[in-house]
Amino acid sequence: MKTLTLAFQLLLVTLLFSCNRELASLNETPAARTTQTPPDPISAGLQGTVVDSANNPIPGANVVVGPQSTLTDNNGFFKFSIASLDRNASTIVVTKPGFLKGVRSFAATNGTNNVRIKLVIKRLTAIFNTGTSVLLQYVPNPGGSSPPLIQLGIPTLNVVYKSNNQPYSGAVHFFIAYFNPNDPEIATTVPGDLVADDSAGNRVLLKSFGMASVDLETPSGEALQLAPNTTASLTISIPPNLVATAPDRIPLWYLDETTGVWQQEGFATKAGSMYVGQVSHFSFWNCDIPVPAIMLDMQFLNANNTPCANAWVRVKSTAYGIRYSFTDSLGKVRGLVPANEVLQVTLASFNCPGFPLFLQMVGPFATATTLPPFQVNPSNPAIIRSITGTATNCAGAPVQTGLVKVVYGIEVNYYPITNGTFAFNQIACSNTQTLQITATDFATSQSSNAVTQSLNGNTITVPTIQACGNTASYFVNYNINGTAFSITSANPTNILVGVADSATNMVTIQGIAFAAQIQNQMTFAFRPAANPLQGVNPLLLFGANQFTNNTLPTPIPVVLTQNAALVGGIYEGTFTGNFTDSLGNANNVINCTFKVPRIQ
Repeated sequence: MKTLTLAFQLLLVTLLFSCNRELASLNETPAARTTQTPPDPISAGLQGTVVDSANNPIPGANVVVGPQSTLTDNNGFFKFSIASLDRNASTIVVTKPGFLKGVRSFAATNGTNNVRIKLVIKRLTAIFNTGTSVLLQYVPNPGGSSPPLIQLGIPTLNVVYKSNNQPYSGAVHFFIAYFNPNDPEIATTVPGDLVADDSAGNRVLLKSFGMASVDLETPSGEALQLAPNTTASLTISIPPNLVATAPDRIPLWYLDETTGVWQQEGFATKAGSMYVGQVSHFSFWNCDIPVPAIMLDMQFLNANNTPCANAWVRVKSTAYGIRYSFTDSLGKVRGLVPANEVLQVTLASFNCPGFPLFLQMVGPFATATTLPPFQVNPSNPAIIRSITGTATNCAGAPVQTGLVKVVYGIEVNYYPITNGTFAFNQIACSNTQTLQITATDFATSQSSNAVTQSLNGNTITVPTIQACGNTASYFVNYNINGTAFSITSANPTNILVGVADSATNMVTIQGIAFAAQIQNQMTFAFRPAANPLQGVNPLLLFGANQFTNNTLPTPIPVVLTQNAALVGGIYEGTFTGNFTDSLGNANNVINCTFKVPRIQ
């Protein structure tokens, strides 16, 4: 992995060790920032799909939004009924072993927001020991004739643990990836949505000429970072069709993974078909020109004024390319677009982009603009179907509260069941296509098998679906003083997770049920014995609903029937005992059974 061409070695040696005053001048610090785009927080719904590079769903991915987290289901789908979002820049962070971290930024609306995130496979590129010189290149097809897309040089490899900034010594694993701005699906892959704050603090868009991701880890997977006063030379390839228009000197940007907004740090210079710059830390790095931008709000309604929900919106600028987003449950979409540009707005289904429901030229706009609602009257095969149906429980009675999961191609959406009925609109490309519909009853945690429904016709009634036969996969069920509570994965908005801390040898289990507000929540922690399935695993703490700051007058053992030795495993077990609440009442009784996945 360390074999390099002589020409490349000479290039990097020159970059690393020569007194190149031009390159040094590029590593300048941007001017102090001012806040031009302050936070604009709102509470709104959020749902989305996480897929891999081949558009296959990724189940079990951990999705974090502010203080909330959840896991994707078998279709890669996740949902938060209520999330803490921001109208200017909301941030989603998605992690899954074997993939690079996914960070998505979007401007939130007040409906249920919809996003799509594509994760990039995490591949080991090279291994170097600390204290050595690093010279490496990333080639997409090793052994072939493809030129390197990324080149990296570090005079002396000094690193620290990312978690505590303490020095690390030993083998360092390098994970490198290249993001091609010509990729037709770059909008679902690029971290942060190419929204940035320039050196003056102005919110802008970015036109990319090449992007790289560099991660450093210990052999056991702990995150590392360059040590203070250590710099690296980073070379990023410019796509052939962009070389002629690429500027000789370009701002260099890194992704702030907390805000999802790119920040300018230094510059890079053009060297043939590459950009070369110096970086003091590793993250996602991007060579871009800033584009003045304005916030554009739009809404799309059907002929009967029904919102066109979860539709794919494309906004194209001749000079700066295409921006992508999805409408929310109200048919609304909000986002930055290039200022002072004529824009082509297209509405379609992600499954059939060749059949637009709507196409119109708008703009140019010099300031933030809210357009009047667009009336969508399609006259092609992509027709909006109106779909209704009924759902019953195992006893044949109407499901009072639940949901239906609707799978259409690579789209997944959930819609509520209320008093036995459900209704939704579906954009479809032809009458020969079908939906897969699954009904779930929250009261019994039972689900139906997937039912196939034809999309032949504009108004469709689905035969009655019985939500029965399949039990929720994960749960935290507990009883406090005779009152029972249940948090299950039947409702995908619920959080059911287990986290292991190797430093303290403590396992924390969390179950949270979200609706308009938090209804039920249970958090407890225990310390596993040497053999958790045979030993006594003492309960260290717990809190449930209004019972917080509890104490345990006598030890409570946690009995495990499954122990998650690794991430992706299952914690399953029970515990029963007495506790004293925060008011001093000592006669409280808690019983709990649980089955949750380990996510960390």
